[in-house]
Amino acid sequence: MAVAAAAATLRVHVSVSRVAVAACMHLANLCIEVQNRQLAAGADAVEAIVAAMQAHPQVAGVQQQGCAALANVCCGTDAAGLARKQRATEAGAIEAVAAALQAHPQVAEVQQQGCVALVNVCSGMDGAGLARKQRAAGAGAIEAVVAAMQAHPQVAGLQEHGCGALTNVCCGTHAAGFARNQRAADAGAIEAAVAAMRAHPQVARVQQQGCAALVNVCSGMDGAGLARKQRAAEAGAIEAVVAAMQAHPQVAGVQQQGCVALVNVCSGMDGAGLARKQRAAAAGAIEAVVAAMQAHPQMAGVQEDGCGALANVCSGDDAAGRARRQRAADAGAIEAVVAAMRAHPQVEDVQKMGCWALRNVCYGNDAAARARRQRAVTAHAPEAATAALQAHPENAAVQGQGQQLRDLLV
Repeated sequence: MAVAAAAATLRVHVSVSRVAVAACMHLANLCIEVQNRQLAAGADAVEAIVAAMQAHPQVAGVQQQGCAALANVCCGTDAAGLARKQRATEAGAIEAVAAALQAHPQVAEVQQQGCVALVNVCSGMDGAGLARKQRAAGAGAIEAVVAAMQAHPQVAGLQEHGCGALTNVCCGTHAAGFARNQRAADAGAIEAAVAAMRAHPQVARVQQQGCAALVNVCSGMDGAGLARKQRAAEAGAIEAVVAAMQAHPQVAGVQQQGCVALVNVCSGMDGAGLARKQRAAAAGAIEAVVAAMQAHPQMAGVQEDGCGALANVCSGDDAAGRARRQRAADAGAIEAVVAAMRAHPQVEDVQKMGCWALRNVCYGNDAAARARRQRAVTAHAPEAATAALQAHPENAAVQGQGQQLRDLLV
C-alpha cells in the first residue's frame, strides 16, 4: 500500500515541487527493499518519477530524489528487473537523468544519483540493454558523467558511480559499442578514471570501478582502439592499476578488474604496445598479477584474467620481452598458472589462458628460457596441459594452446 500511495501522491501533485521531492524520496527508500520494486512498477511509479523530473528541471531536490528513485526501482538483473529498466527507458528516464546531470553540474548529490541511475537503467547485454546504452550516449550521458567527475574530484561516491556509469554505457564490442568508447575517450573519460583512482587510492570501490572503466573504454584493436590504449598509458593508467592491485590485495574485484585492465591497455605488438608492456613490468604489474592469483586461488575470474595479463605482458621477442618472461618466472608465475589450471579444470577459459601464459613465459632459445621450461616441467605443467586437452576435447582454443604448450615443454 505504501508504494502505491507514494506513486499516487506523486501523480496527483506532480506540479508541486516539495511534494515531488518527498514522494520521490519515499519511493527511493521503499524500493531499497527488493519486493517493493515490482510493486512500484505496477503502480506506474516509473512514469510518475520521470514526469516529476520533467516538470521541475531546475529544482535540484526533485532531480536528486528522482534519480535515486529510478536507480532503486530499476535495480535488478532478473527478467523483472530488466523489464523495469526497459519500462523506465520507454518513459524517458534516460533523457531525464541526462538532463538532470546537465542542469545541475555543481550539485554533487544530483550528479552522484544520476550516475547511479544510469548504471541501473542501462545495465543489460541483450539487444534491449545495448539499445539503452546507445540511447544514453545519444542523450549526452557520457559527456555529462565525465563532466560530473571532473567537477567533483574529491567526492568518492560520485567517482565510483561515475566510473560505473562509464563502464556500463561503454560496454559492447560491436561498432556502436566501439563508437561509444571513442566518444568517452574524446570526452576525457580515460583521464577522469585515472584521476579518480589517484584521488581515492584507499577506496576499493573507486579502484575497482576505475579499472573496469579503463577496461571498456580501452577495448578494441583497430587504430582508434590502440590510440585509446596509448592515451591511457600516457595518462598514467598502468601505474594506477598496479597501485590499486597493490593497495587492495584481498579484494577480488579489484584484482580481477586490474588484471583485465592490464590486458586491455597493454595489448598490441607494435612499438607502442611493447612499450606499454614494459611500462607495466616496470610498475610491478607482473608481481601484482602473480600475487593476485596466489591470494585468490578459488576465484576462477581472477585466475583466468591473471593468466591473460601474464600472457600479454610477457609477449615480445626483444631483449626487454625476454627479461619480462624471466621476471615472471622469478615472481612465481609458472607455479601460479599451473595451480590455476589444477584448481579450475572444468573452466575452459582458465585452461586456455593458462596454456597461453605458460607458452609465453617459457618461450625462448637461450639458457634462461630452457631453465624456465625445466621449472615448468618440475611444476607439472605438461600434466596440466594434458589434463586440459582431455577435459575440453571440443574447444579448439584449448586444444591449440594446450598442444603448443606440450610441444614446447617436450
